[in-house]
Amino acid sequence: MTIETTGHNPPRSRKEQILDVARSICLKEGLGAMTMRRVADEIGISATAIYRHYPDKAALVKMVINEANHRLGGYLRHGMDAPDPWSRFQGTLDALQQFALSETSAYEVLFFLRGRTDPDHLPLEMRSPNFGLLIDRVRECIHTGAMPEGLEPASVAITVWAQAHGLIALHLQGRFGGDETVFRRTWHTSMDHLFDGLRREPS
Repeated sequence: MTIETTGHNPPRSRKEQILDVARSICLKEGLGAMTMRRVADEIGISATAIYRHYPDKAALVKMVINEANHRLGGYLRHGMDAPDPWSRFQGTLDALQQFALSETSAYEVLFFLRGRTDPDHLPLEMRSPNFGLLIDRVRECIHTGAMPEGLEPASVAITVWAQAHGLIALHLQGRFGGDETVFRRTWHTSMDHLFDGLRREPS
């Protein structure tokens, strides 16, 4: 069956236009470059008009971060398609790496911006659903015997989360010569060293 269409997308609301421009500025130039005046000027409206939709810059920034978190979540959930607990654990971390490489600007909005005051989006247990996915994967590994009993899931998760972000940060700063192949090889070697201390091999 053929569905007829006019070929035109529905017009964006003013609120959506504001978010689109704010997102673009944050992703291209960073949080510091995004001001209510700058957003208003790029749309061609007064700064006062923005406050009808967003009470302040913090509210607008939070919406940008919400969207980036949603995109990251899509990657992490895709990484859980593996058939066993250990592979799902590794897949979640590999998905974080892929998100950083494929959507670097969004990754930087989430993890590289200075002066963020949005604690609800920090990677703490029960606050970040994305970090919670990794905690769940660790908990699953412990429950099924893929990791030793007695490990604390949140502690293990923050350890591997920190190592993953450290490697990504080094790559984005050019410490591996900007070579993605070298970065991926270093990533797997480094993460394998960490995994060796976590994984319980079948007896």
